[in-house]
Amino acid sequence: MTGRNFFNSRLSFALLKKILLITCVITSILTVVQLLLSYLDEKEALSKFLSELETVHSEALARNVFEINNEAAQSIIDGMLSYDAIGYVSVSIKEQDGVKIIEAGERTSSAAVASRQFPIVFVFANLAMPVGTVEIQSDANYLYDHIKQSFFVILTTQIIKTFLVSGILLILFHRLIISRIDAIHRWLVSYSAEDNFTPLAFTNSKSSNDEIDELKDEINIVGKSLQRSTQELEILVEQRTEELKKANLKLEKLAYTDSLTGVANRSALLNKSEEELRRSRRLGYDMGVMMLDLDNFKSVNDNYGHDAGDKVLKSVAQAVNNSLRKDETLGRLGGEEFVVIVHGADKVGMQQLAGRIQDVISLQDFSFLREGYSVTVSIGYTKVEKNEQFKSALKRADSHLYTAKANGRNCCVTDSEIIPKLVK
Repeated sequence: MTGRNFFNSRLSFALLKKILLITCVITSILTVVQLLLSYLDEKEALSKFLSELETVHSEALARNVFEINNEAAQSIIDGMLSYDAIGYVSVSIKEQDGVKIIEAGERTSSAAVASRQFPIVFVFANLAMPVGTVEIQSDANYLYDHIKQSFFVILTTQIIKTFLVSGILLILFHRLIISRIDAIHRWLVSYSAEDNFTPLAFTNSKSSNDEIDELKDEINIVGKSLQRSTQELEILVEQRTEELKKANLKLEKLAYTDSLTGVANRSALLNKSEEELRRSRRLGYDMGVMMLDLDNFKSVNDNYGHDAGDKVLKSVAQAVNNSLRKDETLGRLGGEEFVVIVHGADKVGMQQLAGRIQDVISLQDFSFLREGYSVTVSIGYTKVEKNEQFKSALKRADSHLYTAKANGRNCCVTDSEIIPKLVK
């Protein structure tokens, strides 16, 4: 089972979005903190630098101011202003008529400016004499430019770290979790209890016996059990289906077969007659119907018992059924009455069939009644006319049957236009 790679995993991309979102927030916070710390460090360094300028230039400034060498003092101030970090330098000198200021640069009140004021004292013969005050301010853009440079460096560094950490975390997550979850998902999608069981296995993954491995083992157990249950159920269903088929065949036989003689019962006979009638009209051949009634059958039951009568009915039904063609049907209407549905009825064919039925019955052995006893049959038959219902033709055949009975039994009667009257 081939697993999805990193780029085809929806879960990996969803996790990547979450990781990037979290790391971006953390990166933003860290960047702000680092910029603040960098700002404080730069400001402290700038203050130290101003302090160093005081240490280096205060003595020279004091001497030049004391000596009223303004040009030399201005030169020192310009030298201090030449540093990139310095934006404004001034020296306030006390004189009899007021305060004189020597300055260079542009004074500002920006919060980003570091400033320092200190007095300059001229020492002569161990006597300290204050001669003025020096004010130094840093350049307003110096700190901003340094912070701006630091910002881009810090931001670039944090972005690189963010993507590296996110990538490493995602690779670890994908290898340890996502790839195995994906394998479970694909296995469940392809699983079919009807197919041969293939256990779930993780490719390119060492067994770590963690919760996902335990889940895999449980899935294999459930999958194997489900397959076994499905197979057992299929076998059971097949057995029940076969039993149901046999039961349905028995029920169908009971529903459409006469329980005594084994030929079609009244319901099956009528269904068959409708089928044969539709077929004959579709294919254009004639259909006949023939009614049979055993002569004096009541006397058999009265003299020899119903068991003997049943035996006679079975023997007659079997003999007549064996004498018919494959496409002809014998059915029992009830009692000793039988009906034959004749395929392709014609005058000569139906006459011959009636005679053949009488012959096969006369040849049966009924010695269990008494020696020399014979069973005869009266027959009435007709052809189903065009557009006529089967029951109408059956009623006409039944009328012919009673005519045969009235004519002395053991004879055949049909329509006058088929054949006037046949008596054997």
